[in-house]
Amino acid sequence: MVFKADVNSKVRVGSSLNGENISIVIKDNGIGIHEKVKDQIFKMFVKGSE
Repeated sequence: MVFKADVNSKVRVGSSLNGENISIVIKDNGIGIHEKVKDQIFKMFVKGSE
């Protein structure tokens, strides 16, 4: 996570219950994930760069 002090950063966390399932949603106004690492974000021990 990269923090920029000059930006009005916002992170919203929400959840909902649907029967036996729980959904967790996290939204922010950050810069997003670079295209070349999107396919690797859920692999173990992979680190992105700025």
